[in-house]
Amino acid sequence: MEPVSVENVVFGPFGQCLPSLVQGGDRAFAVVDSAVADRFAPVLDEFGVEWMAFRASEERKSFEGLQEIAGWLLEHEADRGALLLGIGGGVTTDLTGFAASVYKRGIRYALVPTTLLAQVDAAVGGKTGIDFHGCKNVIGTFSMPEAVCVDTAVLASLPRKELRSGMAEALKTLVIGDAAMYREAVERMRGGMERLGDNELSALVRRCVGIKSGIVAADRTEEGERMKLKLGHTLGR
Repeated sequence: MEPVSVENVVFGPFGQCLPSLVQGGDRAFAVVDSAVADRFAPVLDEFGVEWMAFRASEERKSFEGLQEIAGWLLEHEADRGALLLGIGGGVTTDLTGFAASVYKRGIRYALVPTTLLAQVDAAVGGKTGIDFHGCKNVIGTFSMPEAVCVDTAVLASLPRKELRSGMAEALKTLVIGDAAMYREAVERMRGGMERLGDNELSALVRRCVGIKSGIVAADRTEEGERMKLKLGHTLGR
């Protein structure tokens, strides 16, 4: 497991990251996006992590989704010492983080983002939330995960549409923090996404995580510096 010089983010395979999270005797639970459940189930089962498959969609990033997770934790008698893992895209990581921050007034949690958008943005920074009355993320908390495990190898199976969506966020982050890498990434993409090899994509994700983590460390509750990360949000909506 290779540590990265940003707070609580680890790059590497999930199977190498998990042992350090579940050690200590406390029970571990996981909310896993049903789209990737088959990929992660064997490792979760090997380490005795109890898990539930969650059908992720923006519509389910809601009180109903929160109730489903909280009800499952209660049914399985998760206590204050439990660790909750959120494995999936931004909907899953946002919702799982929020559930962990309010269940029994807060339990530990860690995230395993499986989309490019979640790896460069949603899972990094400690913002959790759900949508309400048509307003995105209007109810939520600032709650830092114990760890974020980023494995860029999982991006190989992403649909092209999802990859391009995440790349838009990555390029925005580079506009904020690394103009040289932004120009290089745009140049490589002129011939299509396939021009970005695995090594280039991994380097891009690492740099974006570093940029965002640095901004978040300076302004955890979005009172000033962190507002930079809203670049393009109004236009995007």
